[in-house]
Amino acid sequence: MTSRNDDPPRDLGPDHSQHLLNAAYTRLMQLPRRADSAGSMPITTIANWELRLIELPRSGRAEMRSLWVELFDLTVARSIDSRGCQDLDEARAATRYFLALAQERHAKRG
Repeated sequence: MTSRNDDPPRDLGPDHSQHLLNAAYTRLMQLPRRADSAGSMPITTIANWELRLIELPRSGRAEMRSLWVELFDLTVARSIDSRGCQDLDEARAATRYFLALAQERHAKRG
């Protein structure tokens, strides 16, 4: 599911999104830290949509979320939607949601 092709998406089981997120999170944590502590890592790409895991610098405000999952449209180079997450459990739920949304959009275009 990481290649950009026009093959129909496959159902890879209920844990697939969790494995994708865990791999992206591990790669994100291994990146050299930027001065502002922000970082971004693709979770997966489905046709023209990319799911991204984004880490923002922690602010002093508790309500500010540092992890975000974003659905990005590569054809128009803009974010379709994103969700702030307090932890990896919330990020897993967002990944499942956006993965299903990207698969649905891909099926409609196909």
